[in-house]
Amino acid sequence: MSAHRIAGLILVLAIAPPGRADWPMPGHDPARSSWASRDKVEAVLRPIWHRKIGPYIPSKVQIITIQATEGAAALVLVSTSRGLYALDPADGNELWRYPTDVPIDQSPAVAGAVVYFGCTDKTVHALQAATGKRIWQTLQAGAAFDTSPVVVDGRVFIGCRDGYFYAFHAATGSLVWHFRAEGPISFSAAYDNGALYFADKHNYAYALDARDGKLIWKSPQLPGAGFLSWWPVVSGNRILAPGTNNFGKGQGGPGLHGINIAELFPPGARKLELIGPRDGDGWIDARRVVEYYEQHPERQTLHVLDRATGKPAEWAPVTFWGNSNDNRLPPIVGPEGHVFTSTGWAYDPNYLQGRIAAWRMGTALIKPFTPELESFDEIDACAMIGQDIIAYNRGGDGADGGGIFVRGAKSKTTWDKRSLQQAFPGYAAGWEDWKYGIDPGAGWGAGTHGYQNPPVPLNGRVYFHRSNSVICYGP
Repeated sequence: MSAHRIAGLILVLAIAPPGRADWPMPGHDPARSSWASRDKVEAVLRPIWHRKIGPYIPSKVQIITIQATEGAAALVLVSTSRGLYALDPADGNELWRYPTDVPIDQSPAVAGAVVYFGCTDKTVHALQAATGKRIWQTLQAGAAFDTSPVVVDGRVFIGCRDGYFYAFHAATGSLVWHFRAEGPISFSAAYDNGALYFADKHNYAYALDARDGKLIWKSPQLPGAGFLSWWPVVSGNRILAPGTNNFGKGQGGPGLHGINIAELFPPGARKLELIGPRDGDGWIDARRVVEYYEQHPERQTLHVLDRATGKPAEWAPVTFWGNSNDNRLPPIVGPEGHVFTSTGWAYDPNYLQGRIAAWRMGTALIKPFTPELESFDEIDACAMIGQDIIAYNRGGDGADGGGIFVRGAKSKTTWDKRSLQQAFPGYAAGWEDWKYGIDPGAGWGAGTHGYQNPPVPLNGRVYFHRSNSVICYGP
């Protein structure tokens, strides 16, 4: 694992002690791998604490965890509709709060002893991590910020809904450069080796030189309904850009999931028939999906771009997974460079079945990571912790749920509405009135069906939010 220089601080992830690494920005690192490679949690965890937050927490917001340093306490940071909360990882008690008049619509990033975030007040803020005291605030941009910044080499890089991508001095907040994209930017940037990668709502992806903002490349216009949330992921010579689909409900024709079921499997396919043959090591040959995208490129939802040129480089054997109006969640790049993402591999006449699988880039091979199958619209937000664990948070059919998947292990942690209510009575009180309006006693939860946030680690525990409560599980 390489070292990243972030605002004057060297983070060498490879030597972080097991079980103690933090999660300083959405996606964990500037390349947005969502993999804490040297961290560790146990297969079986128990509920430790919860804290109900008053202001709304956007469901897509990731919890940010920060390890204690000399003179500064460990932190759990939560973006809300009325400011940034800093909680004690030990018990959830509030350490400080930075109020805002309008929502913070994405997670902050932490570099050194400073917290940075963009806000819908059209400015970027920098705070002291120890106290929450403001260090600086930029002048107003032309529209709201709903992306998460990347902080590298003393600069803060962030896209804005006014269509500009900005670079600010990390020490002062003064503008260094800006770049005009084709459309509004709600897709956070990834960074690696001097280049920034992001996309806009007009379906273009970009690479910029971080030094001066000069364009390295602009992709062809990609299929989909725009890049609406999340971020690209850097992996070797590829940029993985999770996108949206062109076949939303109510457009006078079948949805993308129905098209996929009808055309990816032959007539007379048996229920749970695999998309292709499986070898002795569990890898499924999904070349049928690759050939399908060669004929219908507009139906792919995970774009694989050449890092040097921005042109489409290969077809991921990954099927649409999500709700019709959602941006697909970003994949994980984990051990051996494998890409972990939700995809379908088993036939069902109503809902394509699958879940989280590893994809060996450069091939059409996928390998199921999870023993259970799930329908394509039941969305897991995932983080990889160490070599063998994926922590997931889900809201299928609006019901709270999640847990820990351990590769090759029979024991695991799971949670759902019932177990959360038993552990934390009242954790979702009032939430059903905000979201689905369904009586929880009818067997439905108050959780969010679409965008989710993954459990993220700190000191052997994981932290996530469900139904406007921040929740901690640990040994």
